[in-house]
Amino acid sequence: MNEIDTEEPSSTIDADAEAIWESAVLAHLQRHKHYPTSARLARMEDRIQVDLSVDRSGRILSHRIRASQGFAVLNQAVNDLLLRASPVPAPPPSVSHQRLQFSVVVEFTTRRTQPPSPAQ
Repeated sequence: MNEIDTEEPSSTIDADAEAIWESAVLAHLQRHKHYPTSARLARMEDRIQVDLSVDRSGRILSHRIRASQGFAVLNQAVNDLLLRASPVPAPPPSVSHQRLQFSVVVEFTTRRTQPPSPAQ
């Protein structure tokens, strides 16, 4: 009788675990996001791309706004968001790096608030 190996290759499992973790990080950021009243009333909108560096415990070590339209109030809202949101959920054990670097997009729109999304 032949045995069938039903386990996925570890790289697929790692990619799945990383995708689940990324979704958890984005949801965590969304819960901590605040659209400043002054920006909302002025109908300021932006998609701010942010580079993040996170340690194994989920602590945000550093961040840099890579792209924005330059609205100081919204850029500050992103800085405040990341201070409030740290630590983010810790990466899964299958992610072996001590320091993870990735990008997210934080969107401010008056149509409806969008959750942060992975940068493309």
